[in-house]
Amino acid sequence: MPSFDGLAALKISRDKCPDVPFIFVSGALGKEMAIDLLKKGATDYVLKNRLSRLEPAVSRALHEVEERRERERAEHALTESEVRYRTIFENTGTATVIVEEDATIVLANRQFEGLTGFSRSEIEGNKKWTEFVFEDDLPKVKVLTRAGGKHSRTPSDGYDFRITNNRNGVLNVLLKHREEDKATLEEQVLANVKKLVLPYLEKLKGPRLDSSQRVHIEIIDAHLNDIASPLLRNLSSAYLSLTPREIEVATLVKEGKTTKEINRLLNISTTAVDFHRKNLRSKFGIKSKKTNLRSFFTSLYS
Repeated sequence: MPSFDGLAALKISRDKCPDVPFIFVSGALGKEMAIDLLKKGATDYVLKNRLSRLEPAVSRALHEVEERRERERAEHALTESEVRYRTIFENTGTATVIVEEDATIVLANRQFEGLTGFSRSEIEGNKKWTEFVFEDDLPKVKVLTRAGGKHSRTPSDGYDFRITNNRNGVLNVLLKHREEDKATLEEQVLANVKKLVLPYLEKLKGPRLDSSQRVHIEIIDAHLNDIASPLLRNLSSAYLSLTPREIEVATLVKEGKTTKEINRLLNISTTAVDFHRKNLRSKFGIKSKKTNLRSFFTSLYS
C-alpha cells in the first residue's frame, strides 16, 4: 500500500507481539534489503515468484518459535531449581560443603562458616575439607576415600569425624545456641498445644459420648500431652514402630485398663488384646514375663 509498507508492519509486529514470527512476501527484494530486514527482526522472506517456499518457511519459523519457547521454559525451570537448591543448601541447618574430587571445597554454606570460623572467601577454592578434620581422625578419611572411589555411584556408610575449630571457640557458641533454640521450640510446642488444642478437646468431652468415643478422646488427650512434653522423647521414639492399634492398647494398659476393659472399649476380642500385648512386649524388648507391662509404660513417663 502506498502509505503502509512491510517495514512499518514489521515495526508494529516487533512492538506488539515480538514472539510471533514475521515473514516478508515481496515481488522484489534485494539482498542488502533482505539482510537489513532480518537484522531488524524479520524471521524470513519469500519472493512472489517462489511461493512454493512459503509453506516450509512458515513451518520452519513456527518450529523455531516452539524450540525457543521450550528452551526458555527449560532455562526458567533450571533457574528455579537452582534457587530452590541454593535455598535448601543455605538453610539446611547443618554445616554442608560441596567438594571436588581432590577434596577442594567449591561451595560452603553459612553453617559451615560458623562451625569452622572461616569465611567463605577463605574456604571456597582455597581449602580442602580434610584440612578441617581432627588429626587423629584422618585415617578414617582415607578409608572413606578408598570406599567411595572416583567413579562410585553407591553412597558410602556414615562416618563420624571431629572437626577442628580455629577461630575463638565459635563451635561452643553454636552448640549453646542450638540447645537454646531447641529448648525454645519445645516451650512453644507445649504452649501451643495447651492454648490452641487442649481447650477445644475439653469441649468435646461430654455426657453424650459413648464409651468407645470417650476412650478415643482420652487417647488423643494423652498423646497430645506426650507430644508436648520434652521429657518423653524416648517414648515418642519408641512409638514410631507401633501400629495405631498397638498405640491404643499401650495407652489403655498404661491407664490401668484390664484386658476385658480394653476388649469392651476398643470393640476387639480378648484374643486380639492379648495378641497386641504380646507384640508390645516384643517391640519394647520385654523378655521377662515377670515384668509388668503397665509398670514398664509408666516408667517411660517418669
